[in-house]
Amino acid sequence: MTLDTALNVLSEVTYAGPGEYCAGHIQTTRDGSISMIGCYDTLIIPSEFSFSYFLSKVKATGEFMWRHYLEYSDFHAFSNIVETNSGNLVSVGFFNHPRQDTVNAIRGHIISVDSSGNRNWYREYYAPDNYDYNSELYDVIQTADGGYLACGRNIRINGQARAWLLKLDSMGCLIPGCDTLGIGIGVPPVPLSLDDNLQVYPNPASDQLHLLWRVEPTQANEATTYQLIGMGGRVALQGETPQSIGRVLLEVGDLSPGMYTVVLQHGAERLSRQRMVVGR
Repeated sequence: MTLDTALNVLSEVTYAGPGEYCAGHIQTTRDGSISMIGCYDTLIIPSEFSFSYFLSKVKATGEFMWRHYLEYSDFHAFSNIVETNSGNLVSVGFFNHPRQDTVNAIRGHIISVDSSGNRNWYREYYAPDNYDYNSELYDVIQTADGGYLACGRNIRINGQARAWLLKLDSMGCLIPGCDTLGIGIGVPPVPLSLDDNLQVYPNPASDQLHLLWRVEPTQANEATTYQLIGMGGRVALQGETPQSIGRVLLEVGDLSPGMYTVVLQHGAERLSRQRMVVGR
């Protein structure tokens, strides 16, 4: 639908099919066309609505140039779509994972297609199974380094929700190099830590990194060991804290920029794990 400055309707186009159709987020593109998120009733359950979404590009006159669907036949959603500096389209959303035996059946996804609707890459992200979370992505922007910031929420089965922010590289990777794995339609979903027991800040860090964790009464007389592990599995930093101390300050200025994993441990029992980034 096109409106003038007084909100009078200048033109409109209607899309219809065997079931219900809808149109969502739209954005004009550099070539004068329109990128649009659409949805349709899959008719999987005739007596209920079961919508799936698609990415599309539409001429200024309203005709579809192409439509891009995901493989899953059950519900999936695209939340937002942006045009990149190179003319590609990137969209985030969420979907019902085919494995219904997992507690986190809803997972976030990000996809890139070229100006003709051909897929460049696709990634999935979600919270760990043992936290009973469903994961949804709602918005995405391109950053100055050519990567992306995506945001959404992780929703616990009991209704508790947490804000969720991902910094991804130009290939949609949380961990650099994930695009080289070539597994399935992208890479295996990457579990993201949501560990309440360990706070890591600032993240990214350039000079100093603070670790803060909760000391349980049963652990008050035990020392905690910590490790900072690089992407190749090499231990970059490690040490041990005094008894009953739940904090440590690490000097990370000499470490190579990149993704690291912080691991806390009592003896053979791993307490917490968080990912962090060393930047400059």
